Amino acid sequence: MDFLEKTKKPIYLFLIFVIYLSYFLAFFGVYYVNPKMLEFFSFSVNVFVCMFLLIRFHPFQKHELRPFDDKLIFASGIILLSNIGINAYFQDLHDKIKQFYEIILK
Repeated sequence: MDFLEKTKKPIYLFLIFVIYLSYFLAFFGVYYVNPKMLEFFSFSVNVFVCMFLLIRFHPFQKHELRPFDDKLIFASGIILLSNIGINAYFQDLHDKIKQFYEIILK
């Protein structure tokens, strides 16, 4: 368990950085977001966060909140909530772009 305590903060912060960087780059059009890949990415992030929380805070052990745990729980909630909103936004944006091209190409 000591290894998990030493590595959870840098790994978790790195993954949060990668997730939000990819959202930022997609939002500003630096790269195109394929809706199927967005679905997969969104699902993967949700599963990762849920599994991490389930493994770390399962009910079969006595819990002591360590200094980083409160930030970790809060960030997990923010990731899950923003993932829902960002996924809906990009899906709506994709549908509007698709309709725009259909109108132009007709």
